[in-house]
Amino acid sequence: MSRKLFFLILSLCLSNMVVGQSHSVTGRVVSEGETPIDLANVLLFAVKDTALLQGTITDGFGNFKFTDVVKGRYFIQAALINRKTDLLPINVEHNLNLGTLLLPDAVVLDEVVLTDTKPLIERLPDRIVFNVQGSSMVNEDLWYVLGHTPRVMITGDVLSVQGEGDVGVLINGRLVNLPQQDIINLLSGTSAQGIESIEVITDPPAKYAAEYASIINIKSKKNLVAGHNGSVHYRHRQGTYPKAALGTDHFFKGRKTGFSFSYTYQDDRELNRYMDQTDFFGDGVSSHWEVRQKRDRKRDRHNLNLFFDYDFDARNRLSISSLGYYAPKRNTLYFSHSNVAETLPSPSNYDNYTDNLKVEDRFINSYYIDFVHDYEEKGKTLSLTAHYTQDAKGMSQDVQSDTYGSDGNLTDSYTFDIDSDVGIGLFSSQVDFTRPLAHGKWETGARFSSIASDVNLYQDGSFPPSQGEFVESALFQCREQFYAGYFSYNQDKGPWKT
Repeated sequence: MSRKLFFLILSLCLSNMVVGQSHSVTGRVVSEGETPIDLANVLLFAVKDTALLQGTITDGFGNFKFTDVVKGRYFIQAALINRKTDLLPINVEHNLNLGTLLLPDAVVLDEVVLTDTKPLIERLPDRIVFNVQGSSMVNEDLWYVLGHTPRVMITGDVLSVQGEGDVGVLINGRLVNLPQQDIINLLSGTSAQGIESIEVITDPPAKYAAEYASIINIKSKKNLVAGHNGSVHYRHRQGTYPKAALGTDHFFKGRKTGFSFSYTYQDDRELNRYMDQTDFFGDGVSSHWEVRQKRDRKRDRHNLNLFFDYDFDARNRLSISSLGYYAPKRNTLYFSHSNVAETLPSPSNYDNYTDNLKVEDRFINSYYIDFVHDYEEKGKTLSLTAHYTQDAKGMSQDVQSDTYGSDGNLTDSYTFDIDSDVGIGLFSSQVDFTRPLAHGKWETGARFSSIASDVNLYQDGSFPPSQGEFVESALFQCREQFYAGYFSYNQDKGPWKT
């Protein structure tokens, strides 16, 4: 018996080793002229739901490599800015070399003259810079542009850099202290016309390294000469319902001051329909289920961003900024009709109708103040930062569900109503000091942050007579404070010698 048990355990271990064995997938991305493509995103998707599994970028020779790919079928795609290949199905049974992936060339326009322009993509020692103003996507919203930035990958509402999460988002070097879903709302309502560049930093500075694996710094456009520069923009997309965005950007520069603001209003509506049919057979049961659902969502959004800079002198400067997002009403109506028809064990038929109306409003405003002092010694700086974010959210939801039998009479009915108000206040302050050394530098800093949140909840409902009615209310409060510090020392040892 012990020998049989031994061989059984051994066979299970060997089967797990075979199933769990991973492989590599390699290839090369080139243009239509066989030129290697540097910094292209290469993405590996699941076949079932096209969920993003891995992401990598090409090197200077256009080469890419995925490791730890389990045996199976996948889709692979290469993309750079607004160019991408079709989804290519692959079957991984061993280490796989795909050869070359052909990335279509960009559309060439006639009679275009470029004068003194920056390269579209710059590779610096610690970051990749995507110069938005030199691209064809300057008229899109910022969230769309971010999804087409080298090294940045967006799947659904998930933001990652080279396939890894824990991404910090900065605007003009100021950390946006919001959950990722709220960052999406902020960026999707901001026009890229006011954006100069996007920096993707995979080796964050010491003051961010403990929190984020990578940093995305969005730099707004500024006037280079004294005066005013402004624009008005409008975007319109037509689907089942129209989606429109109207906004304006303005930039002012004086001898010591700089000021800019951008405002965007968005009005959009989405309609989604879904139908599912399922048949059940066996064990004396035969039934047909049919479900039809509809989601109708309408929302208005306002985004207002303000930036002010003042140079006291060549070594002291002050920056004040505000990022605002306001969605006064977001109405979402869910309607569902379910029909169940049974033929066995006895004929029966019933219908369920459910209406679910949810109304939300959201207000987010963030304020930042930064002071930077540059010492006479080059690279030696002291910076002080303070930040406050106010987040208020209200939600009301009403649900009504009725079920009717084969004779058309009401058999079950229930209602459910909920109202909630959430208020969050987030404050943080930080001091950072950097000093260069002969062959490196050291950085140190300290940070204090506090959070105060209040949640008011009220709900009531009525169920079939046997279950009765209920009314509930609750108040939740949270107060927390955090203290943190860091120290970093970097030294350049020169070329490695063996």
